[in-house]
Formats: sequence, structure tokens, C-alpha cells
Amino acid sequence: MTKIKTIFIHIGVWTLYWSLEVGLLIVGIRGEVSLVEPIVNLLYSTAYFYIALYFVFPRDPSNINYYKLSIRLAIVVVVAFIIKLGYTYFLSGLGLNTLYPLSNPTFFIGTSIHRFILFTTFAGFIWFFTTQMKMQKYVMEQEVEQQKLKNDLLKAEYDTLKAQINPHFLFNTLSFIYSKAVISSDELVSNTILLLSDVLRYSLQQTREGDKVKLNDEIQYIRKLYEINRLRFADKCYIDIQSWGEEHHQKIPPLILLTLFENAMKHGDFQDPEHPIRIEIRQYAGKLEIGVQNKKQAKPDPNRQDGFKIGNKYIVQVLENFHKDSYDLEIDNQEHIFAEKITIHTHD
Repeated sequence: MTKIKTIFIHIGVWTLYWSLEVGLLIVGIRGEVSLVEPIVNLLYSTAYFYIALYFVFPRDPSNINYYKLSIRLAIVVVVAFIIKLGYTYFLSGLGLNTLYPLSNPTFFIGTSIHRFILFTTFAGFIWFFTTQMKMQKYVMEQEVEQQKLKNDLLKAEYDTLKAQINPHFLFNTLSFIYSKAVISSDELVSNTILLLSDVLRYSLQQTREGDKVKLNDEIQYIRKLYEINRLRFADKCYIDIQSWGEEHHQKIPPLILLTLFENAMKHGDFQDPEHPIRIEIRQYAGKLEIGVQNKKQAKPDPNRQDGFKIGNKYIVQVLENFHKDSYDLEIDNQEHIFAEKITIHTHD
């Protein structure tokens, strides 16, 4: 419902209510009392209704503090009563006969309390139905968001499965190449094949399990990837991996550390010994910190930027799925240095 439509509904309801009240008053008082006070009363009651609706009742229905609600209601009633007392006294001073004369304090107080209860109840009903509609809309939006997240995860799993093209054939092929490398006494090739086999086997195992993985195993996995790249680039690959607190045996969502490492390798300058890719991991009781920093390439490849965005999008999606409100992702994008830091509160 649009705001304009809501405003028109409110105006229509109040017009109907005011017409009914004024009509009954005209028939009932038959000129004995001035209509000024009843009209002022109607305007005053309408104002009280909206003050009760928007000030007394909380905006968030899921977090109601009844003590604060009672305090706000008491403040509004006291202020409203003082205002009513003031304008009734003013009208009496003008010589106008009033429906609720101050000469009868019991009647005046009783009718005032009746009005306060009546319009507070009206405001409460409107608040209840309005908040219920908002809650239903919020629940529906959450369900849609959850379904979207599930679809994204299913797509990611499907993409992962597509990447696993006959792993047994791959391992058998690697074993064959390794046996030939041993016969030819090529130590570099045989070592590279062994490292690659270990990495692929570990990657395949974790993908099948689909749950959190041991961070200490991930660290060893990254060290083997680094060793492969060191052999690949003839020792001109500089990566500094530091890890503290491995005795805490923290677990992380799969492929996060790998994605950070691959982003740094693809988009960073890893061949500068003065500025190696730095990976710092700190495990604490209840908290985990992962930081990756790399020097930017002098001439970055624009075709790789999409891959970087996809990697970071994956990291955010996985963190949202596993650690909804208990993680922080900091990105420091400077002119020559790029750094990312993930802090996860594990509540162990």
C-alpha cells in the first residue's frame, strides 16, 4: 500500500468519525453547549491518537520493552491531560458552556480517562495490524533471500562438480607421468607431480565433504601450492606464510584461504623479493584472523579483473552462509599495495 493511499484512507476514516460525532452532538446538545469545544476535542483526540501511535508504541515489534512503553504512555497521558485542562479552562474563561465542565472534576477526569483509553486502544489496534503486515513482508523477503542463497550455493556446487572431470583418470595419468619421470631421473618433474597429486587429492576430498575444513590442513595445502609455484617459476616466487596459534585447531569454510591465495597470485607481483605475498594467520580461542597482502602488478591484466570479483564474491557468500553476523571483511586498496583481512568470531 502506497503512502498516498494510506493518507487518503486515514482522512476518509477520520472524516466519517468526525461527522458521526458532530452529528450526534448536534442532536444531543440542541444548542445548549457551543460546538467549539466538541470540535476542539475531536482535533485534540485525533492528535493524541497519532502521538500514541508513533511515540508510545515501538517501531520494532520484535523487541518490545514494556517498562519503556509504560513510561512513554504515562508521559503522553499526563501531557495530554494538562493540555485538555488548559484549553477547557480557556474556553470556560470565554464564557462558553462546555460538555466537560471543570466545576465537576470527577466527571471531567472520568471522561478524560475514557477518551485516553479509547484512543490508545484505537492506536494499539492500528499498530498491531500495521506491524503484523510489516513482519509478514519481512518474513517473505527473508524466505526469498534464503531461497536465492540456496540457489547460489547449488550453482556453486554444480560449477565445482563440473570442474571435477574424471578425477580418477587425472590421478592415473599423473601416476603414469610420475613413473616415467622417476625412470628418467628428472627430480624436478617427479617432485612437482607428487605435490600436484597431494593438492588435487586434498581439494577433491574437501569438496566432497562440503563442510568446514581444518585451518591447519588448509595452511599445509597452501604451502604445497606455493612449493609448486616456486618450482614452476624457478625459485622466482616470493611468498611469506606466517601462522600463529595452530594449537587452537580452528575450522574455516572451504576454499576461502585458497581463493585469497589465488587472487594474490593472479593479480599481485610475487616476483619481487622486497615485497613478497604475505599471508598471516592468527588463531585464538574464539577468534580467527586471516590477512593477505600483495604488491600490485605494474601493468595489471584487465581480463583477470572479473576473476578477482568472482573470487571476492564467493568469499562474501560463503562467510554469510557460515558466519552470518560474526565476521568482518576489511579491504585496503592502496596505489601499490592490496590487502584483505578476514576476522571470524567463532564463539568457541
